[in-house]
Amino acid sequence: MTTAAGGTGSSLARAITIVAGVSALVASFLSLVSIWFQTKNYRKPLLQRYVVRILLMVPIYAVSSWTSIVSLTAAQFLDPVRDIYEAFTIYTFFQLLINFLGGERSVIIMAHD
Repeated sequence: MTTAAGGTGSSLARAITIVAGVSALVASFLSLVSIWFQTKNYRKPLLQRYVVRILLMVPIYAVSSWTSIVSLTAAQFLDPVRDIYEAFTIYTFFQLLINFLGGERSVIIMAHD
């Protein structure tokens, strides 16, 4: 029997939960290193700002996923934050594409042709 505080992985072996946690830590670390390199080489701030925002999605998803395995109670609080940031990331990706293509006016002209 699983308890209400246990997550979706409460019936999984402890080793699987540990591997999931380590994987989440590695993914978060690699994402944070990529963010650090983006900010260290800040040559195109308009575009790199969007890239950093998109890269922040990795640690948010990693923590949220691992928390869902460990505790459903904690996941209830993190899932809305993850969903809101996911929507913000989709908006940011769209803005990044528009800027790569030369701005809104260029996109409209390309779409018209």
